[in-house]
Amino acid sequence: MHKDHLPEVCEHCHGRLDPESREQTRADLGPWFVRSVDRPFSPGMRYETLVRQVGLGRIQSTHVVRGPTTSQFWTVARKVPGLSHHFGLCHACQAPASPEDEVCQACNASFRVTLDRDRMGLGSDDVQASAFMESSSPEAGSDQPHVAPPASPSLGEASGPGTSNQLRRELLAARRRQNALHWLVGALVLGVLALLVLQELKSPVPVASASSSPLLEPAPSSVIPATPVDAVPKINPEPIDSPASTGTEDPSPIGDAVLPEEGKMSLEEALLLYQRAVDTSRSPLTRQAELGGLEVELVSLVDAASPERSAQWQTLSSLVRQAIMDLQAELRLAPEASRATSPNSP
Repeated sequence: MHKDHLPEVCEHCHGRLDPESREQTRADLGPWFVRSVDRPFSPGMRYETLVRQVGLGRIQSTHVVRGPTTSQFWTVARKVPGLSHHFGLCHACQAPASPEDEVCQACNASFRVTLDRDRMGLGSDDVQASAFMESSSPEAGSDQPHVAPPASPSLGEASGPGTSNQLRRELLAARRRQNALHWLVGALVLGVLALLVLQELKSPVPVASASSSPLLEPAPSSVIPATPVDAVPKINPEPIDSPASTGTEDPSPIGDAVLPEEGKMSLEEALLLYQRAVDTSRSPLTRQAELGGLEVELVSLVDAASPERSAQWQTLSSLVRQAIMDLQAELRLAPEASRATSPNSP
């Protein structure tokens, strides 16, 4: 039937169909429903209208009702949260209660209910909404217009709950890898120190020869008396100063083993640079630049390393590459994680 030819009264629900009545009905629509055999297609009503019908005696405690507090499941009215205390009972323990009570005096169950008619109570956000208000005086609530709370800004697919949890898991995995790298670096440093100590303990003979070498330096003094007296002042400074200044007569084998080659980075210096680059308290961009420079430097050092140190240099190079990958992942995921944890941030 065309809307211009509607009857004045509906033959099923006996409701008036004029524009003013339809507008008033639309204003009274809400998420609360009362099961009625006579009016099976009756629309939902607001909470204030439901309480008003309870006060008029049109709804009894044995009627079947559903609404936001029942998650839209049909429930006997005396067990509906937010409505049972208007019948003088608590919905949880059925203890005596009054419409003015906010909580049950026996079991401390709450009688508060949301007045937002757009909330159906179908999800966790609707059940735990922050728009709970007092339901003791429905007349006062109907006189004062209720302002619906602002809806939280909807997040896109990139910042949904599933994506946020995935970002958190990836960040936690990156941090675990960083902690493992720190432990490996510490173990590597301890191993290097242990090797140095063992080398010092296993080479006492070169150290003794180096300490006894100055005793052999005055040997040229036996040649000095054979020279003329006037030439002695010219010859004496040379054998005394040359061993102390140049030190080329008795080269020490330890110096070649301990001191790194000139212009090359030692393993201890490389470890210190790596520990500084993986320090999470510093700027990520600075750390990325330092790790990149260290990676380039390690390429030549690994190739030129001795067979004894080659494995240690290769391990450090692998740690640097892994740290660069973790830092790149952290830089890529940090903006998305901040938007997921702070929806109002730009």
